[in-house]
Amino acid sequence: MALRTSNRSWKAAMLVLALGLVMTALFPGPAPVQACQNFTDFWTYFSDASHTKVVGHCEQDCFCAPRFCSGQQTPYYIVTTTRGCL
Repeated sequence: MALRTSNRSWKAAMLVLALGLVMTALFPGPAPVQACQNFTDFWTYFSDASHTKVVGHCEQDCFCAPRFCSGQQTPYYIVTTTRGCL
């Protein structure tokens, strides 16, 4: 009787191992993270299409930090890109 129990345990362990290997092959994990950019972007937002009154700013730096914004974001903007990290 002990031999049958041991044999069943061994088969169950092998089944779990095989399923684990199959799952690892089918689902290898998350995609690798892309490297951060080596430049800084600045958005300058204006009140209207004439681009005369600045109402807000945003900055995305090369350290992959979340974009920092202040003021109002509008559909009227320009983006300035600066090489390197500030």
